Amino acid sequence: MSGDLKKRLLGIMILLPLIIGVIAGDPFTSLTITIIQGFIAFELARLVSAKQAEIFILTLLFWLTAQSFRFPADWPILQLLFAASILTVYVRHQLFATIFAGIVIICLVSLTIITSLPEAPYILVSLAVVIMASDSGAYLVGRRLGGPKLAPMISPGKTISGAIGGLVASVITGYFVADYIAAIHPHFVVSSLVIGVLGQIGDLYESYFKRRLSVKDSSNLIPGHGGFLDRFDGYLFILPLFCLVGLV
Repeated sequence: MSGDLKKRLLGIMILLPLIIGVIAGDPFTSLTITIIQGFIAFELARLVSAKQAEIFILTLLFWLTAQSFRFPADWPILQLLFAASILTVYVRHQLFATIFAGIVIICLVSLTIITSLPEAPYILVSLAVVIMASDSGAYLVGRRLGGPKLAPMISPGKTISGAIGGLVASVITGYFVADYIAAIHPHFVVSSLVIGVLGQIGDLYESYFKRRLSVKDSSNLIPGHGGFLDRFDGYLFILPLFCLVGLV
């Protein structure tokens, strides 16, 4: 067994308890999501700062912002924490890092809101399987057919054929979880296409951010898979959209 395959299997073993925790329902779903948010907050803070004290402060700010909807009087707390988080990043770093941090934080807050719903495990798993189908379809079709690159300056390995294959896979998968993605649009084809497109955009956007920082992975917390933020990039725009169209 190759070293790379061993790393990937170890990464899956790390992810498996988290997947089970999300599926299990509360209190395990909320606890698991809170832990995942903590890892993502740490990786984000580590990417935008090299100083240990700043990493600790930013991680705490990001994580508290993500949890703010669990607190009483959540809106004032959310606004204060979000402003503090963004201001801290903006003062120390370039605008592109501040915008990326803001998008990730909004996504983490959206995840907290969705987790509070009774059907949260089904929604999260349904979104996950559509995104995973899109990723797998893009990889398999792109590797098989090749062809013109989708965004060579950002992610040289991605092809237009792969992007189309990913969208087809997301639509096919969306048929089986249509009830839980219907908040985006009542027709599963539209919902699945939106998830597929936004998932690929999120992936490219995180790749662009990492390229600007000259890093390959957000961390090495998941052997063979990079970091939690690398696994989460497909959700960056989908979760806020789900909250916007499904809960307003």
